[in-house]
Amino acid sequence: KRHWVVRSAAAKALGRIPLNAGINMDLLAFAIVDLSLQSAQAYNTSPGDIFWKRCFWYQYLGFHHENAAEKSSKMGLLLKSSNRPKVKAAYDQVVSLVKHVINEPTPKPLTKEQLQPVADWLKNNQPDNYKVAPTEQPIITSANGQAKPAANTGATTGKAVAGATPSGS
Repeated sequence: KRHWVVRSAAAKALGRIPLNAGINMDLLAFAIVDLSLQSAQAYNTSPGDIFWKRCFWYQYLGFHHENAAEKSSKMGLLLKSSNRPKVKAAYDQVVSLVKHVINEPTPKPLTKEQLQPVADWLKNNQPDNYKVAPTEQPIITSANGQAKPAANTGATTGKAVAGATPSGS
């Protein structure tokens, strides 16, 4: 299980690496929202830990550019995906959590009222498939090794394919 900072840095990297048109941007966005909700739940157990602001900032940067140079280079999934509606909706979920963690002068847990809409969004916006690209294997599978169906209600219940880490690890 990777540390929250490492997982969040990976989310940031998704918004920085070159991605071609065949990449499943909706899946990447969904995975970052899933990470943000998991992070928020862990944050609630120890909101005073010094690394949380960095984690949530990195998750935000998975979607958004940090400065003008990054904007002109189309950094962040929002610019890379030409503002696809699902990517924008995913971004909105992450921002709701980031604002709390970043802007609270004294760290305090997120409320159920803040977390529940994000959990509901994840439940209601399952990706059509769990393939990052059409020719790739699904990144998350069910316990029997079959591709996880879109109707499943959580991205954290599957197991990784070929040693990859599912969003729940």
